[in-house]
Amino acid sequence: MTAKSTTPFRDLWKVPGYAIYFASRFAFHLLIRMLVVVIGWHVYELTGDPLHLGFVGLAMFLPILVIGVFAGDWADRFNRAWLVAIGFLAAAVSIAGLFLLSFQSSPDLLLVYVAALLFGAAVALAKPALWALLPQVVPAEMLASAVNISTIGGQSATIAGPAFAGLLLLAGPASGYAGVGLAALAGAVLSLRLAPLATVPPQRETGETTAQRLLAGLSYIWATPILLGMVLLDLFAVLFGSVVVLLPAFAKDILEVGPAGLGLLRAAPAVGAVFAAFVLARAMPRRKAGTAMLGFTALFGLSAFVFAISRDFTLSLVALGIGGAADTVSVVMRHTVLQLGTPDAVRGRVNAASQIFISASNEVGDFRAGAVAGWLGVVPAAAVGGLCTVLVAALCAWRFPALRGLADPGSLSAGIGAGIGLATPKPVSAS
Repeated sequence: MTAKSTTPFRDLWKVPGYAIYFASRFAFHLLIRMLVVVIGWHVYELTGDPLHLGFVGLAMFLPILVIGVFAGDWADRFNRAWLVAIGFLAAAVSIAGLFLLSFQSSPDLLLVYVAALLFGAAVALAKPALWALLPQVVPAEMLASAVNISTIGGQSATIAGPAFAGLLLLAGPASGYAGVGLAALAGAVLSLRLAPLATVPPQRETGETTAQRLLAGLSYIWATPILLGMVLLDLFAVLFGSVVVLLPAFAKDILEVGPAGLGLLRAAPAVGAVFAAFVLARAMPRRKAGTAMLGFTALFGLSAFVFAISRDFTLSLVALGIGGAADTVSVVMRHTVLQLGTPDAVRGRVNAASQIFISASNEVGDFRAGAVAGWLGVVPAAAVGGLCTVLVAALCAWRFPALRGLADPGSLSAGIGAGIGLATPKPVSAS
């Protein structure tokens, strides 16, 4: 069941700093989506080999595993807005390198991979701080609505970024890199304006070792059943249910709609996601929210199955749109619980740990889909993955009763666990 949000759209924009935060987060999503398109096109033009696209993706993913844990710790020890700004500036440096390389007819691909690696490191540094910054910008009673509206911005950037990058690429890769670089610089300026709001969490000595402090985010998730259930639900749902990497094969060989149809297929999940985020901004599930989250995850898997067996282009678009909408409901609710149910002193590390799982599920999920498609074919790979996601939702509902029993994610406060499965955290050192 749903109820109207207690925070209308207009009230959020009155909060000092939220509009700047929204724009900064939009710029963050925009530059990532634009760069993926521009560097992909550039590298494929240079090599004509899709294997090199995989190398670029790997280069952008690896820093998350290495830097993610440290970035979360830094987000709990230093001004989060400054960390976000540094991440934007590091991204701008990597893009400047790619911009210069684009003028060479045969650039050293190793340098391209190094630039992609630096960009991935910049994203890994900024993301935990950017996500953990939101509760410092808006009051707790507005956080659920702020997560919804911020999700709308992120999904809008997901739609606009590739389209804008495609237009810039008409003038060549250099033009594309220039556009991405401007988005990075704009994000840095916006983030610095939030620095006065990003108070540094109090420093406390608890005798923890460096390893214990760095792993505090993972430890907190492991000790908190409802968070652990949500993270695992998202991890395995995306691992099995994602079909994005298979869309070119469906567009060319199954649906026979060509590159124009591929563009529509890629946009369909984001369109569904934006629609869902707008609905959630007006009405968030208030009763049996955990059950709703599990149900929408199952719907995400079911939509992947329908897409797999569909031979009608319109039905395929609808299935992808429903999948994007269902995934967004789960994501918004998970982020709301993650922010409200985590103490500020450890919020950066918890966000970093969550992002590592999410990034891993996306990358490994693409590999899983590709490997199974090579073995069984693209249709069985997508269909079996969708059914496995439905099974994952059922298993999480059985294994994590705290998740199933979650009532209203908007009513949580950090560290309160009575009756909803959130464990009261032990003090976590921020020093």
